[in-house]
Amino acid sequence: MLLNKFWIRINENNLTEKWYFKENGELIISIDGNIIDGRYELLDESNLILEYEKNRILLNHNFIYKDLLLLKKDSNESEFYAFYDSTKFINSSQFLKFIETSRKRDLNIKKIILSDNTEAEIVREPNQDNISLGNSVIINQKLTAFNLIETDNNIYELQNGVINNILYKGNYKINDNNITVKQKWRTIDLNDEIIYSSIPVKNGKHKINYNLGLEIVENRIRSKYHIRFCETFYHKRKLEIWCRNSTLFSYGNYVFENGKSLKDGKYWISLVRRIKVENGKLK
Repeated sequence: MLLNKFWIRINENNLTEKWYFKENGELIISIDGNIIDGRYELLDESNLILEYEKNRILLNHNFIYKDLLLLKKDSNESEFYAFYDSTKFINSSQFLKFIETSRKRDLNIKKIILSDNTEAEIVREPNQDNISLGNSVIINQKLTAFNLIETDNNIYELQNGVINNILYKGNYKINDNNITVKQKWRTIDLNDEIIYSSIPVKNGKHKINYNLGLEIVENRIRSKYHIRFCETFYHKRKLEIWCRNSTLFSYGNYVFENGKSLKDGKYWISLVRRIKVENGKLK
């Protein structure tokens, strides 16, 4: 594959650089039409000696995607000579587009935009559709050193550039206060943490939507309540009963009227059903 064809070198100087390896060990290098004579020697399947312009270097060579030649200098420095087969691509732009498309396909890469508008790449398993534990995260072409990254919807905890936990961001309102909750699941649950609020959230019970209430202590969810609505039979007072169980009333459920604890007493909520309230709870 190496011999008797022009290999176009990708360089940072935007020069047209062509390399031609002849069968007799001769190396011809053309830089913008100016010829440099050199020699090469294949030591084995992986090692190659190049000699030109009084330089003599040992390189390791690999073929990737069949039409890409990479020569790496045999040192601790990450110095590469990258080439493409001139018979397969019209120009370097077409080749680089091919490499980028091939890389995304072969590594099953999914691009995500982080909260600070940084672009990150998630390297997934073949045929994997979603982002999962064990996926690697690349930022600026390197495995990231961050321990945590965020998007608008998710928080990813990382170890050595690999995702080891996926959390969700839930957005809610407590009256006019916008809050963001870091959640273990897609729905809010106990011990989830408020990571953003327009104004500080006081400890206590808060209603975050029509039928869901929370008890919040030090920005963590300590209790979760399903809100059921009923009306007193005689005086038509509108009550909210905060239940731990979504379908049943039980002792200890909180009872509110107009956002305040209901006063102690007995209340008929139907012709045949009565509730007793003591200290704002069902008794």
